[in-house]
Formats: sequence, structure tokens, C-alpha cells
Amino acid sequence: MLVCFLPQMGSTQSVYLANGSRYKVTVYDKSSPSQSVIIGIGDAIDVPITFENISVFLCDGKNTQAINANWKTKANKPDSGHMSIIITEEGCVELGYSDERAAKYWMWISRPNDIDHRPTKSFVANASGSIITVMNAAGAGECIIIHHRDTATIEYEDAIITCDDTKFPVKPKPRTSTIVFPDHTKVTGQLYGVNIEEEKWIVDGVNYKPDVTFFREL
Repeated sequence: MLVCFLPQMGSTQSVYLANGSRYKVTVYDKSSPSQSVIIGIGDAIDVPITFENISVFLCDGKNTQAINANWKTKANKPDSGHMSIIITEEGCVELGYSDERAAKYWMWISRPNDIDHRPTKSFVANASGSIITVMNAAGAGECIIIHHRDTATIEYEDAIITCDDTKFPVKPKPRTSTIVFPDHTKVTGQLYGVNIEEEKWIVDGVNYKPDVTFFREL
């Protein structure tokens, strides 16, 4: 079960952990190893105040890897404002800080390089039998063309998929795959790790990648 604490900006100084990696993240408190929090890709949590010595692990569903062990939250807090521990796409650790000029997604922005690590990548898999287009609903006509049995990576938080005369508006979650059929779509869970090409076609254990003989593109 995903446990997510929504960030609350207030007078209390807080430490957040933002997961921008390709993996599910588990956070433990070394002093209370039975306590843990799971963070999905693209989620940010307010680290529980009881967590004083935290360890962070990446998990792809089979293997785990420690990337930050016994990090002392009290000793590393800034003198004022909030801070965030950012897990980047590559699984590295960066730090972010808020101030009175902080942007909406400040907890994703590492300092001092001002890089936004908020994950926006998702995938589209074409099982429709036709050529489809994926348009950025927030962009100026930006779109991607995907042939039958192909997949593509998109970075659109709000997209419109067109298959023949049918349009599917989608708001994909990071690292999920939207499988497009002639008259509907299906969405996978979040895909962890690097070797995920086949997983882009699988929902609830069923592989929807079309047989190579099925082909009706115009």
C-alpha cells in the first residue's frame, strides 16, 4: 500500500523526500527499523517527525539497493525553511531548499544547480492496428506518431491520443504505460527499473502486445 503524506507549507520546519527515480523507494528509520514508508515514482512525502536516522532504498520489485544510509535529519536541517531529499532519475541524491520565493514544486528542484527532478516520463504502446498520434494538450501542436506494435516515451502530463477518429484524453502517471486499442485504453502500474520494454504491454498479468501478423495500418 502506498503511503503518501501531502506536503504542507507552514511554520514547522520539515524534511521532505521526493522520488524522481525509476524505482519504488522505501524509507526506514534506523532507530525503529519496523517503521517504513513506501514512496511511488513522482510522489513526495513529509518525512515523519519520528524518523531521525533515515535509510533510503531503491526497489524494482525483486532487488533492493541502499543509496542513503543513516542520514540524520536533525543534524542536516537548514537553519530556516524546509528542505527536501531528492532521489534523481539515475538514483542519486540531491538536496533542495525552500524560501519565500519557492516555486510550487520546490521540493523537486536541487540546489544550487536549479535542476527540476520531477519525473514526467511515461509510455504509450500502440495495439490499435493503426497509426496513432499523441499530442501534448498543453503544448502548441507538439505531437508524436506511433506505429502499430511500437512504443514511445512521452513527457506530457496532459495528452490527447488519436486513433483513427477516436480521441482519448489521458493524464498519465510517471513511469506508467498507456496501451491503446481501437476503442479504449488500458494503463499499467508504474514500471520499475530499466529493462521494461515488454512490461509496457502488460496489465494484470495479460500481455496485450499484438501478434506480428495482425496489421491494418493505412
